[in-house]
Amino acid sequence: MRERFGNFNNPRTEGVRKRGIDIKGPSDMLESHEAFAQSVESLTEDLAQGVRFEQSAYRLTESGDFTNRYRVTFSSAEDIEFEINTKNIPSHLQRQLINNESVVCSINGGFFFLTDDKLDNPPKEIVLGTIVRDGVLCGVQSHDLPVLWVDTDGVLQVTEVISEGYVTIGNAMFSWVGNNSGQKNAEVKLFGVDSCVIQHVSDSETGTKRVLNEELSKTPAKTDIVDIVCEIREGCL
Repeated sequence: MRERFGNFNNPRTEGVRKRGIDIKGPSDMLESHEAFAQSVESLTEDLAQGVRFEQSAYRLTESGDFTNRYRVTFSSAEDIEFEINTKNIPSHLQRQLINNESVVCSINGGFFFLTDDKLDNPPKEIVLGTIVRDGVLCGVQSHDLPVLWVDTDGVLQVTEVISEGYVTIGNAMFSWVGNNSGQKNAEVKLFGVDSCVIQHVSDSETGTKRVLNEELSKTPAKTDIVDIVCEIREGCL
């Protein structure tokens, strides 16, 4: 947040000032959505054969609040190859599109652990949910959530996944469920990166910041519960 809004004489803020909005500090950016929110014009464009892009502004309230909507539809996927990328490092989406002429379109998702805290032991895998990267299991979700994946025929799929399964500890096998799952009956409860609670708090420099609520991100403190810390290595928990 400090790096993003630290310099108030940059092209982003100059463009805001040209629209008649005075920006002096971070609080101005945070208190008024006019500083950074602009409605888009309605547009429909064919990006490639069978691939259509649409954008429009959707009015939310009579006072003028809105949200911009973007949609990509595929009427035919015969000549389209789908690929899902997950990384633990920042990815510059625009640069990837410019450097790869074969890319028709790309959609990003903010499904990752994000905090302004400097943690002593940050998560090794910051992407939330079930993650399979290069055929290797890298993360397990503690919520019941849909999973986006590409099948062996190259078709993009969305499947609802229940956070449950079995884990072997020593020579014994136990059933498990995610701590945020609707399923409750199991011998083991899984706490993952997506079990962490991130909250917005006031900050004198930036107006607000994201912090990890450590008390709400701990496993239950009970004498009859044993905590086992696991790492995923080579696709195995």
